[in-house]
Amino acid sequence: MRRTNPNGRRSHSSLLSRITVSPKVLVGKPVIRGTRISVEFVIDLLASGWTTGQILEEYDRLKPADIRACLAYAGEVLHGERETALTAPIPTEDWLQLRVLNLIARNPGIDAEDVARMLGVSDVAAIDAVAELRRAGIVGRAS
Repeated sequence: MRRTNPNGRRSHSSLLSRITVSPKVLVGKPVIRGTRISVEFVIDLLASGWTTGQILEEYDRLKPADIRACLAYAGEVLHGERETALTAPIPTEDWLQLRVLNLIARNPGIDAEDVARMLGVSDVAAIDAVAELRRAGIVGRAS
């Protein structure tokens, strides 16, 4: 029997507990708890055609639930994204501000250099995005 939450989506809380985010591990990328294997890496392997069995064989510390947890995490992130048509992508500034907001929410006190490194953007772009969010009163000053 499928367990769903009030929104009709399946509950993944037990799977999501297998994923952790720490600025000290892979500069804050979500990873499988107790490893340095990122969710992004596992999703990329699956997108490249690797099967769950191949991943588990190559990375023998992982369990089938870890692979499902990566998929559940990706699903949760996508559910939280602002819906846009493929023909009308989010402008770069909006994309960057959304990502910066996400990082600040997960890592209070994160500095602009870490934001830049984690998002793969220039320090100037990250500083500008953080400053704009602060000017708008969306995020507070770093402590």
